Amino acid sequence: MASTTSLSPLTQAIQRLRQCSQRDIQSTWRWYQEDCPEDMVFQTDMPQSWLAAPLNDRQHIAWPRGEEVLWLHQSVTVPDTLHGYPLDGLTLRIALTWWAEEAQVFVDGQLVQVGDLFDFFTRICLSPSVAVGDTFNIAIRLISPEHDDGALVRSHLVYEVPMEMALPSPEPSFVADELEVLVQYAKRLAPEKLAEIEGVLGCVDWGCLQKGER
Repeated sequence: MASTTSLSPLTQAIQRLRQCSQRDIQSTWRWYQEDCPEDMVFQTDMPQSWLAAPLNDRQHIAWPRGEEVLWLHQSVTVPDTLHGYPLDGLTLRIALTWWAEEAQVFVDGQLVQVGDLFDFFTRICLSPSVAVGDTFNIAIRLISPEHDDGALVRSHLVYEVPMEMALPSPEPSFVADELEVLVQYAKRLAPEKLAEIEGVLGCVDWGCLQKGER
């Protein structure tokens, strides 16, 4: 992965915006490479003894093919801010992508989503309006394909502005996604506009984050 200093100012701005309301949690899972009863996962401290799940060079959590079972677990606690952006009252979702014959996603012991090789992506609402300190226990039971190694490909948290919350702008990660599309469009079809876009981003008041403002 390229260092931040080696990235273009546009890419740096997009990353900085996205980090204000998205958090990658791929590196904080614990894993158990065997099957076990659900009550052992949710009603005991067993997951606390699991080892940290390693990431391969593609940043995937991979395990062997052949319909092998893998459990993943982690607890997520809502901080007061992400890089200075206040989170209280926002909607929290977890976004997951997997490569598995079967996937079961549990939140606080409740099965909330199932999937497979064709239904391999989900965005689950953990709370429509979070409070600082809210904690969610998340577990995933995965079965690898017979013909291929399994993988948890991606996992991240997304904080979104609820429809009923009146704010002067959408959350930063939404702006980042729209900006990324605009930059790719300009690179291909109007490269002369890139300097103008960069100039506008130079006017963003990043200092408001130090004041805990949205």
